[in-house]
Amino acid sequence: MNLSRQDNNCFAPQLTKQGAGGSNAEGYARYHVDTHGWPGIGYHYCIEPDGTIKWCNDLELRTYHVGNHNNYCVGIVLTGDFRYEDPTKEQEDSLRRLVYALQKEYSSLKHIKGHHEFSGYEWKACQEFDYKKILNEKGSIPSQSSLPSTYKIQEGDTFWSIAKGMKDLSVDDLKKANPKVDPTKLRVGQVINLGKAKKYSGSGGSSNKSKKANLKVDGYWGTATTKALQKALGTVQDGVISNQSRNKVTAAIVSGITFGNGSSTVIRALQRKVGSKADGLLGPNTVRALQKHLGTPVDGKIGKASLMVTELQKSLIKNIF
Repeated sequence: MNLSRQDNNCFAPQLTKQGAGGSNAEGYARYHVDTHGWPGIGYHYCIEPDGTIKWCNDLELRTYHVGNHNNYCVGIVLTGDFRYEDPTKEQEDSLRRLVYALQKEYSSLKHIKGHHEFSGYEWKACQEFDYKKILNEKGSIPSQSSLPSTYKIQEGDTFWSIAKGMKDLSVDDLKKANPKVDPTKLRVGQVINLGKAKKYSGSGGSSNKSKKANLKVDGYWGTATTKALQKALGTVQDGVISNQSRNKVTAAIVSGITFGNGSSTVIRALQRKVGSKADGLLGPNTVRALQKHLGTPVDGKIGKASLMVTELQKSLIKNIF
């Protein structure tokens, strides 16, 4: 299945039977790399038979799954050969949760298509199951009150991937509900708290109102995001990151940045907050530390509609950064 950045989105099964050796995200990755010579697995998400949603690639990365449409599609694969078997109930539930979460957060992901519904792939029979029926089932998106009180960590889980499958929860909600858990050192089988995360979601009493940011969550780091960050960190609120070096990270700041010798007070304060070298210069090392702090994938980059910036904006709005 694909969720499209333009007018489409896409699903596909791998057509390997559930339970067979290598019939999982790791097996698909080996096959794509070793057999096809691709740089990695060809999907953004893989949903395993037990309902585990495995994050495989950053949404900003162009992956190999639907030919000429790869530039604008998000690929979701369900493990199974659905010519002979049906998706499990757990897969169906996870599929609904994932699609709901992605379309809620990214308004550009408007349409959903099966692999065979893309031009040039009409000959390909997958996805082989009625995804529209699954997505349209009544009550398919659980209310927040129906969330379990705890969650057991699965292989490949991060706070970010867990939050994406839970309605109205953020990485920061999970961090506040699990203060003794290091999000960077999750262990398979470890149990984290979801019940308290529900309580924290949207919280921030009257004493915090003065610092809450009036900020649009769009994933783009511009003047408004910088100003909100300055407010949260207690620096001058002019919306400007000043005296920066030119690099790929600073080039991704869409507005409110100046270049030259020196450093930025707000970046230095940010670096202290996330445990990076406090030199006042925004670069890959600072971004990695911020990504680690927010629980998003760590690659040291700020892309278009960045997941890291999205989580930063959410935490600034809730005054929990």
